[in-house]
Amino acid sequence: MIILSSVLPVLYGLFQLGTGLDWYPGSRIASTFTHPNIFAFYLLTTISIIFSLLASGHVALSERSRGILTLYLAPLLVLLIMTKTRSAWAACLVLLLVYGAIHDRRVLVLSLALPILALALPPVRDRLIALGSGNEYVGWAQNVNPYAWRQILWQRAFPLILQRPIFGHGLYSFPYYSPTFFPLESSRGVDAHNIYIQLLFETGFLGLACYLWIFWRKLTFLLRYWAFDWRGITMVAAMVGVYLIIGYSDNLLEYVSYCWFFWFTLGLTCAHLSHYRLVRPAARQNIIELVARKDVHVRGA
Repeated sequence: MIILSSVLPVLYGLFQLGTGLDWYPGSRIASTFTHPNIFAFYLLTTISIIFSLLASGHVALSERSRGILTLYLAPLLVLLIMTKTRSAWAACLVLLLVYGAIHDRRVLVLSLALPILALALPPVRDRLIALGSGNEYVGWAQNVNPYAWRQILWQRAFPLILQRPIFGHGLYSFPYYSPTFFPLESSRGVDAHNIYIQLLFETGFLGLACYLWIFWRKLTFLLRYWAFDWRGITMVAAMVGVYLIIGYSDNLLEYVSYCWFFWFTLGLTCAHLSHYRLVRPAARQNIIELVARKDVHVRGA
């Protein structure tokens, strides 16, 4: 269901790519989403699930299904490149490295060579070159690159964070206060573009600790089933890790549709593992009874 839900957004993204219609400013593809970043992170989660199915030792896939899933990765990766979302590119490289290390060494070799090959693509090269200039802010309005813009925003937010370090300034207070301390956006409020900074500002260290505790609990839950399907579990854990990585430079808390998709995917995985925990004692008992019957049969013979 998760993978099938991506078919229409992917088809529309390919339509945009082929026709040039309805492109986001900057020649970026957003498909059915309101921003290319949201589409990019949606693609990342879909890629993670496909990798987990292909790597899993527990999920039984026919050769035809494996072939279809492998082929489906091609348009997903092409569209991911055309979203021009740099953090998603870095996160995808992490997924490729993990998948290659645990399941397919050919993918590992490809992922190591991929950064060099990607520089030959104009959309990738131009986005990366843009980070090489505009790194300094000298006190007046000027063009700075996106990462430098974020760094200035975070630095100016910390004095206010330290004013209320335990409980913060209240939910959604960062956009409200940002015009008072951020010189590059003095006329309107902006989000922190970093979920950790935003949570520190709005909910304090207590709120950030509670937020991270959710992920810690999910990761420890996954580790309980390491012996059950260590390759599939590793890819799901990598999906969670990728979410935490892209949260460093993007407003994930504002991307509601993507958050629904991510947490539904993770919840479905945990539900599947919980089902295994419930049926495992019954399966063990069936094996014991089968062995006992076989033993009685041998003795009778």
